[in-house]
Amino acid sequence: MPSARSIAFRREVFEAAGGYPEWLAVGEDMYLNHRMLSGGAHMERALDAVTYWRVRPTVGQRLLILLCRLFRPRKLFPIPLSDPDLFTANPNWQAFLRDDPLRLHQATARLLFESVRLDGYLRFVPKYVHVPVLMLLAEHDPFKSIA
Repeated sequence: MPSARSIAFRREVFEAAGGYPEWLAVGEDMYLNHRMLSGGAHMERALDAVTYWRVRPTVGQRLLILLCRLFRPRKLFPIPLSDPDLFTANPNWQAFLRDDPLRLHQATARLLFESVRLDGYLRFVPKYVHVPVLMLLAEHDPFKSIA
């Protein structure tokens, strides 16, 4: 079963399955997948599908991180865990992320800078790296297994 970051489906299928069960602490994507399949959706792999998402600091924050990478690489910067684009738009989960005693809310300038470098490198290799993605399709789409 695909996870939430590697799946695409039609809105009507998502809504017919009831959406993500926000009452579950883990496994929401698996629960939703099973509900969709039991509602008649079909899975199909899209081997050539590529997904990207990026959350970027402001230009000023990026310049500060760059300067600190050069002169103070261990300086800590906040990680925006309450940003819905990163994790969740659910206020209950945002509160959990904010109040979790095991949370990681800061990263060094060095880690943030090297993360951007890695992202830049990976932007050029998709034609060489292939990761299969399962897609759920609704209506009368035939199930097609692609190896």
